[in-house]
Amino acid sequence: MRIYLSLGVLFCAVSTLNAATDKVVCYFGSWATYRVSNGKFDVENINPSLCTHIIYCFVGLDYTSYTVKHLDSYADISLKGFTRFMALKKTNPNVKLLLAIGGWNDGSVAYSKMAASSTYRSTFIQSVVSLLKTYGFDGLDVDWEYPTLRGGDPDDRINFITLLSELRGRFNSEGLLLSIAVGATKDYHRSAYNVPQINQFVDFVNVMTYDLHAYWDAQTGHNSPLYAATWEIDSVTSMYNAREDCAALNYVYSDACCY
Repeated sequence: MRIYLSLGVLFCAVSTLNAATDKVVCYFGSWATYRVSNGKFDVENINPSLCTHIIYCFVGLDYTSYTVKHLDSYADISLKGFTRFMALKKTNPNVKLLLAIGGWNDGSVAYSKMAASSTYRSTFIQSVVSLLKTYGFDGLDVDWEYPTLRGGDPDDRINFITLLSELRGRFNSEGLLLSIAVGATKDYHRSAYNVPQINQFVDFVNVMTYDLHAYWDAQTGHNSPLYAATWEIDSVTSMYNAREDCAALNYVYSDACCY
């Protein structure tokens, strides 16, 4: 079992908790190119030698065609975000560069509909492979937030496995990596994820511990604390920290990264 911890909001350089680990997974939020002054962070600011895997966020899922769509074609295409991102291999040829699909804003409804239909899954997978191959990405990170939740269907838990299985089958023939991003707390895992089956099809799992706290707490604190605060003493709030979430998931995921 390998677990990783990354700290940061935009570009998450992951520092390992285990010296024997072999992955340092980082995410790049492409929207940071629009920030000004010291808040701006662009592809060229990435040091690809810090990471073994870097994931470009995000593309989305078209609700009518069930194919991959650009959420920001200006950044991805006009500003050559994809092309410039892939150029990181010139600095570090060994780094693996993946593309993430989904995220909070893309929701769950379209993914639920797609995963429930063999026809839509096939269409989706073909569009994914086409896009990845066009730009030379090494794989896909599926960030469906979240199966069975946010307008999803109870059958998502089963259909998600079917989707991953079919992606795995196609990706094996294409030489592509497959990872997923999952919710960190136990309530997500009870409803959304069949963990033993997930482990059969993905190369690694990214556990989202980065926003366990935010404005909804109505008090100041760390958004992704290592340990529980003194006031977090009940069974729910005591889990809102990276240490407890990663420890709780240590026994269920074969290869997980907490960020």
